[in-house]
Formats: sequence, structure tokens, C-alpha cells
Amino acid sequence: MDFVPQAIARYDARGRLVMCNLRYRAVHSRSAPVIEPGRHFEDILRYGLEHGEYAEAVGREEEWAAERLRQRRSGNHICEQLLADGRWLQITEQKTPDGGQVSLCVDITRLKQALARSDREWRATMAAARDGMGIADAMGKVRHVNRAFAEIFGLGSETDCVGQHWRMLYPPEVAAFLETTAIPETRRQGHWEGEVTIWRAQGGRVPLELSLTLRDDGGLLCAARDITSRKRVMMEQALLRDQLQAVQPREIVSRFSSEIGHDLNNLLAVIEASADMMRDGIAVEKNAERILAACRSGKDLVSRLRDQGPKTSERILMDIRPPVYNACELLRVSLGDEISLDLDQPEDPVMIDAAPTDVVQVVLNLGINARDAVWATPPGRERHIEVKVALAGEEELAVQPRIGEIRKDCPYCVIEVHDTGTGMPKAIAKNIFVPSFTTKGANGSGLGLTIVAGVAQNYGGAIALDSVLGGGTTFKFFWPLLQAEFEPVGAA
Repeated sequence: MDFVPQAIARYDARGRLVMCNLRYRAVHSRSAPVIEPGRHFEDILRYGLEHGEYAEAVGREEEWAAERLRQRRSGNHICEQLLADGRWLQITEQKTPDGGQVSLCVDITRLKQALARSDREWRATMAAARDGMGIADAMGKVRHVNRAFAEIFGLGSETDCVGQHWRMLYPPEVAAFLETTAIPETRRQGHWEGEVTIWRAQGGRVPLELSLTLRDDGGLLCAARDITSRKRVMMEQALLRDQLQAVQPREIVSRFSSEIGHDLNNLLAVIEASADMMRDGIAVEKNAERILAACRSGKDLVSRLRDQGPKTSERILMDIRPPVYNACELLRVSLGDEISLDLDQPEDPVMIDAAPTDVVQVVLNLGINARDAVWATPPGRERHIEVKVALAGEEELAVQPRIGEIRKDCPYCVIEVHDTGTGMPKAIAKNIFVPSFTTKGANGSGLGLTIVAGVAQNYGGAIALDSVLGGGTTFKFFWPLLQAEFEPVGAA
């Protein structure tokens, strides 16, 4: 037995030492004087207690001894023990057929030191994290939280909730939801994400984004993020969206008047948002230009409405770039800081025979559609819209349009609007130009893309669509560079 690297001892059915190796005496150096055959295990244990053998027992010797003896009487078991010299032992005790017991002690000091280093590094990482991080054991008791977690939940310090059940952190209805829905899902799938609301004594209602991850020991890692600011921004964006997508009049005389009302509401929302910014002293000159551009477009729309019919706007020979730029500036007001917008136009004029308001209608409606798609993307995804004007090349002319026809004898320029939104399933893309079809519920009128399709048909243009589910959408509007001979068709 002395050649075995582990410490081994055998006790008889009465708990008396039968034999042990030198290693057993060495690891229990302070108890070595009484580690001899015939000595009872409890006598050896209490001698070690009197001489400071067991670091964990200092100050609570009787309680510790009772627990150690209980473990031994329970039969086969494994436990860890910290000695006075800083070494850690893993003790495995097994019953023998004659009622005795064999004790095997393995020095796990290096393993414990490595785990301690890893734990310190992990705690340092948690402490530096901006998100709240908390750990609960398999019984639901909180074991550790970082400073950010304590601040989010309104705790005085990181230790205020340690040792208590995690339920104390949440309102009863939220705790019930987590216990009956989120945690079972975490145990099945290994992970859960969602939003909940808590109440702080100082700060009131706080919306949180929670992420639960199942740990190897059966406990839970909780990451919490205060999304108050994000919610506020979303509410502001929703308000602006409601303004831009104004409610369709309850009674409409004709589809044309609905379309005019839709565009007027978009322009009025732009004017209102720009005026609000001017009142706050934000980019006064820039917003004044946006208001003037919106007013010019609105004046033309009102003139058309006064004529009481879907008559063609007054067309002029013009450069398509200025109205495209104006439409992008009107759109930019509604994007906020979360969505970026890039405009790419050629250096040289691109001449078309058209009404400037119709160009603004096309770009603004396609842009609003792109903005709503980008808004629907999950947090963390790129949020970007790109508007591009270019002369159509052979590759563009070869596409199969969804609206209109691309004629080989007619040159075109292409207004391309691309977004990094959610993309569309084929079933939705198939109906996207159908009048009054919308995926936005009460927030949509179904008129935006119908207006765009009507402009394409009135000018003998075409629209191509490329959408990848989860990968964004690209609309290409083909605008004839020269007025061709065709029969105008009413807006669809």
C-alpha cells in the first residue's frame, strides 16, 4: 500500500483503524500521532480538530464534527476537505462486505487552485460586464451577481440578494411567469430570452430584456439589460410612424383620393417632425429646407385633388436627382439614430419627362416600406437603407419585373431601394402590390406600394422585386428616360 500515490486507510465494522499507508499519515500530519491500528475513526477525527487539522472546522468544531460523522455513517459517499496547510483532499469512502469501510484520499489542491483562478477571472469578467449578470444554483438560491445586476434591480450591493431565492427580485406575477414558462423552457432548450417588467423602489417601472442559460450544475445564469431607453425610442418611432402612416379616411370617394390623402399625411408628418426639431433648435436650416420641399410636393398633390380625378401630373423635362434627394431628406426625418440611410446618385444629370411630385412619391413610399421592414429586425442586426440612382445596364434590363414591362427599345434609369430588413416570404411578396394588402395590421393602409405601382404604369415604367427571407429586400423602379408611346393605365 505504501507504493500507492493516494492515501488509503481501512476501518473495521466498529470504526477502528485496521491499516493505512504512509501517504495517509502524511496528508493528515497533525493527526499522525494517533493514526495507528486499533484507534477509532472518531478519536482520530477529534484529535485532528484539537490540533487544527481541518481549516473548515475552525470556530465551529462540534458542528463540523457532527456533519463529518453523519457523512461517514451514511455509507458510500464522496466529499472534499480543506486542511490547515491549504491542501484540498477529495475523500471517497466505500463500505466493505464485512461492514468495514475503505477511505481513499486524493490531493486535488492543484485542481482547486486552477478552479479558483478561473473563478476569479470569471468574476472579473462579470464585474466588467455592462449587462447585469447573476447566478442561481439548482435550488434557486442566488450565488453571485455583478454590480450592474445590483444597480438594475435596485439593490444596495452585490451581496444583498446572495443566499436568497431569485423570486425575491421580481414582482409575484413575473416570478410566476419565469417559474412556469421561462425556466422550464430553459431546462428543455438550454436557453431562453424574453422581456419582463420589474418595479424598483427608486425608479418605478423598469422593462428588462432577460436571457437565461442552463449551467452544467443545474443552476441558471441570468443576463439582464435595462431597455428603458430602447423602449422610449421605440415609442417615439411608433408615434412618428403613426404620423407618417396616417389613418386612412373612413369614407373615401375613390381610390385616387385615398392615395392623395396617404401622400399628404406623409408630407404633413414630415413637416410636423421637422417643425418640432426646429422648435428645439435642431438643424434649423436643414429642416426648413425639408418643410419647403414637402410643401412644394403637397401643393402639387392638392392641385391634383382639386381637379377631382387621377389625371396625369404636369410633366416637365427634368433631372431626376433633385426630387430623389428631396424624398430621401423627407424620409431621413423618420429614421432616427438607429437606421442609417445612404444615397448614391450619378454625377451627371439624368433627364426624364415627369412630374417631380411623382418621383418623390415613389422614393418616399418605397423608403417608408423599407424603414418599416428594418424596424422589424431583431436587436443587434444591421439597420440600413440604401437608395441608388443609375442608368439601367444589360443585367438590369434582363430581369423579370413584377409590375409593368421592360421594353428593349426604351432606355431607363433605375431607382433602387435596398433595406437590411426581415425580407418577405413568397406568399407575401406575391400580394405586395395588391391594393389594400398590408402586413402591418392597423398601422398600415396598403396604399404605399399601390401608389408606386400606379406611377410605374402611368409612365410606362416597371418594378422588379428581390426579397430574401431574413436577408432584406430590394425594389428596382425602372423609369423611362424618353417618353414612349403607350396607353396610360389607371393606378392599381
